[in-house]
Amino acid sequence: MPNTKLPSRLLDTSAVPALNVTGDLTVDTTTLRVDSTNNKVGVGIASPAQKLHVQNASGATLVRTEVAAGSLVGFNIKKTGSTTQEWNIVDGASTNGRLQIQDVTDNRIDMTFDGTGKVGVGTTAPASKLHISGNSDVSDEDCQLIIDDIDGSAGSRVPSIQFRSVTGGTTTNQGRIRATDTQGMVLSGSSAQGDDLVVQAGKVGIGTTSPAGNLHVDGHTGSIPTILEGNGNGDTVPLHFRVKANNGNVTNHGIFGNAGSAAADNTIHIGPTNSSGLTVKADGKVGIGQPNPAGALHVNVPGNSDGYAVGGKNLSMTTGFQTGAQLEITLGDHQGCYVKVFVTGDWSSHSAMAFMGEYFIQNGANGYAEPGMIIREVENTHTVDSLSSQIYDGGDVNSFQIQFKLNRTHGATTATGALTYQVMGQFDSIT
Repeated sequence: MPNTKLPSRLLDTSAVPALNVTGDLTVDTTTLRVDSTNNKVGVGIASPAQKLHVQNASGATLVRTEVAAGSLVGFNIKKTGSTTQEWNIVDGASTNGRLQIQDVTDNRIDMTFDGTGKVGVGTTAPASKLHISGNSDVSDEDCQLIIDDIDGSAGSRVPSIQFRSVTGGTTTNQGRIRATDTQGMVLSGSSAQGDDLVVQAGKVGIGTTSPAGNLHVDGHTGSIPTILEGNGNGDTVPLHFRVKANNGNVTNHGIFGNAGSAAADNTIHIGPTNSSGLTVKADGKVGIGQPNPAGALHVNVPGNSDGYAVGGKNLSMTTGFQTGAQLEITLGDHQGCYVKVFVTGDWSSHSAMAFMGEYFIQNGANGYAEPGMIIREVENTHTVDSLSSQIYDGGDVNSFQIQFKLNRTHGATTATGALTYQVMGQFDSIT
């Protein structure tokens, strides 16, 4: 076939006029459709629903925009006639392929997709999967995350955030934060909409959906009661509540908690300091103004080193004085105290034992005289069987024992009695 030279006019692209469509144009039904009646253009669809409608059923890339190196603008969105409503979707020129949405009006970057799966709102360098931050262009009240459930109704749908870990296709470590229908917030330790922690009208509830005070803890539904546990400085800092007047005066406060210096102390204290107020020890002893009670109840007397103590113990008595049937009191040098005891119990066929004794105990400091003294004994056990006592100062010179025995004529040779006591004055311990 001979070579045919085309007219130069046909090779000059500048001579090709622009395409001006005055009516409908269809390249084919699946490629390009111009709807002149509705001013719509469809790509891949015969009946475009919007001004520009692109459809690709195969799932391949629908729209692709390429810009020259150094150019940032990808798309521009502007409201017609407005000078304040205009946005750019730009390439942030990052090596990770950063994408940003820019408010053209004040040149602010509103949202950033950094190319590594992180999204930033109000920041161009998100540090986590979702990073919301205020800046010089965003006021503090604008820097917040809002989740709305506009179509929800009371008692049905509520907005929530769910947290979970997925490992190997298995969902674990789930939790949820959700709103309530009464202007509150609920935190749940599972994916279900539980009520583990409720914040409602300035009140916090744990285990209850209707907190009655600023902090309301309800542990009745669980098998384990409410537990507060502290681990400060290797358990050397005691766990406690502090109630303090909000006037800057550090002396107007109270303490409720572990008053000891170690976790093993197991001491509960209520009062303004660890050395005053009410103290409950692990062995059941209670001190009032006394952090180390010597008796079941030990009341400190102001200006006195010891005070007043009451308590009780069981006695296993025989027909002789012995250590199983005694009340032992220790006190310091040159100190003294008054002791009153009452013993009762069932002795063989007698109706009851009934004995009362009063004593003075004095510690004369080793070589000095230690004149323990029985003030009186009142006995009403039986006409022929009775109890008696003695003060024994043996072994430790700071220790004094008030010992008891059975004076048997008719009853058994052993008996168990219940002793209650009062100790007033100066003393270190009572056993």
